[in-house]
Amino acid sequence: MRVQLWRSRRRLNRKHSTAGKAETYRVTTLYDAAHVLGDHTEWSEPAARHAAALWLRKQLQGRPPESIEALSKLVMEMLVRQSGRGVLGALINESSGLDLETGGELGNAFVDWFLDPRREAKPLFRPAFEIQRPLVAIGAPVATYYPAIAERMGVRLAIPPHAEVANAVGAASAGIMQLVSVLISKPDKDIFRVHLPEGVRDLDDLEEAYELAGPAARQLARQRAEQAGAADVHVSEHRKEKIFHTNDGVEFFLEAIVTAKAVGRPRYAGD
Repeated sequence: MRVQLWRSRRRLNRKHSTAGKAETYRVTTLYDAAHVLGDHTEWSEPAARHAAALWLRKQLQGRPPESIEALSKLVMEMLVRQSGRGVLGALINESSGLDLETGGELGNAFVDWFLDPRREAKPLFRPAFEIQRPLVAIGAPVATYYPAIAERMGVRLAIPPHAEVANAVGAASAGIMQLVSVLISKPDKDIFRVHLPEGVRDLDDLEEAYELAGPAARQLARQRAEQAGAADVHVSEHRKEKIFHTNDGVEFFLEAIVTAKAVGRPRYAGD
């Protein structure tokens, strides 16, 4: 796995601004950066240092960092900022239904300031969020990376027992789900148009349109679930109509969406 990090010198280093010039920094893995900095010691530190040195010498464009340690610090800093933005974006969306980008340039700048390790040195104000829940992290690398992320965000970190295998257990035990939707539109007074994967079909009766759209959606949803590795697949169907109501009580059909949901457990070797 390679990590490609794009940064703008204007955003991350105003002291050496190049008017938004982008540079590419690559290192073989995030674990290499962690080994170089001594944050992770499970594997070979010499191999990690050689890998970082190779990428530093051969792959960088523009003005490279001065050392493999500087490169590794840059990689880890970008990881902390990107992960922090992901967590904050999820919190904002959960609380308000808004996406992080909805805040525009000012909102994004505020988030970047909050995640900036130098924010304590800002003379005029100190941006801050007060997060009301601990940060729960699972996955093999969280013990290496997430303490710094939690510290930067000022939140308590909770890593449950066996967190390193939680994702693998979840992948093995979770269900597989596929959704397929078929649109029924009404382009003309007496036409119900069914938008199938293979093309459109025009019918003059809504129930006939449903009878065509429903089985097609269910069949495709089941097929996709089985292709994704599901066994014991169960398929359900849901209809959602859009109706226009006039002031005098007359209803006009505008469109309908038939959605089929196929759910099954992962297929095991013995199936």
